[in-house]
Amino acid sequence: MNLTQSERRMKKVVGTFVFFFALAVGCVTIFAQGDPLPEYYGIYALQNGKLTELFAKADLNDFAPTVKFVVFAKGLELLVPIDKIFFIPQPEKPKETGDGRFKGWDDFFRQTQGNTDSQLRSISYHVPTNAVEIPFQVGPYGNNKEMVRVVPRIELPPGLYQLNAGARFWIRKAEVESYYAQNTKASSARGNLSATAKQPGIDDVSKDPVRSGSHVFTKFGVANDTLRTIQVSLDGSDTPIVIQGARRYQDKLEIGSKHLVKVIVGGKTFQLEFTVSRVMRDLHVTERGIE
Repeated sequence: MNLTQSERRMKKVVGTFVFFFALAVGCVTIFAQGDPLPEYYGIYALQNGKLTELFAKADLNDFAPTVKFVVFAKGLELLVPIDKIFFIPQPEKPKETGDGRFKGWDDFFRQTQGNTDSQLRSISYHVPTNAVEIPFQVGPYGNNKEMVRVVPRIELPPGLYQLNAGARFWIRKAEVESYYAQNTKASSARGNLSATAKQPGIDDVSKDPVRSGSHVFTKFGVANDTLRTIQVSLDGSDTPIVIQGARRYQDKLEIGSKHLVKVIVGGKTFQLEFTVSRVMRDLHVTERGIE
């Protein structure tokens, strides 16, 4: 069948229209099957393909270690939506401050000085001075300039966290509460045992195996051989030590003293009892446990 030039041109135009129409339908289908989109401005947790808007109360925000966040804000292309993510350790026990008497300007100056960066960060973001910054990255989301995806660079261990100066959230809150409840119960049991074991003329310190030693100290370290951020608790401490992946924590312990160390790696908890030797090698934490 012979077609005129005008008919061939019309057929080409129709074919082009059908092609782009099919392409558009395909794009709409891909978009509809992609990530969910928020309807209102706010900060959302993204996990398991669902968006959950963060509440003002931290106890209502409980997520998995792989959680991501979506920020939807008016004029976002001109703003920095999130510039800090913090891990918030458990409150520290109050420290002894002495008898309150003035001991000279040198002592006053020493007590009022600290880590200036930590203090400024505490004032600016309303976090404790021992808060730990968590690395993260930001990227586009939903093909909308007013939305961004915020992704922590590490899998978050159980604990309390904060975005910027406002929104707080938990990672596996029940697991954290169970962990500290067990430590509190163990500490209480040790206290009751010590009280019943007291005898006249016996030094109380000698009855506590954790503190018995030679009064000579040696170096002690914990090396994080994983790519995760781990939490280390020594002798049931209420404030865990947070060590990022491939890093090391160092302290000093008394030679001959006995200790219990607990480590949280992802969703696993490991513990080890040890006696401090004169030359103490680092404790290495791996995905399998403490070595």
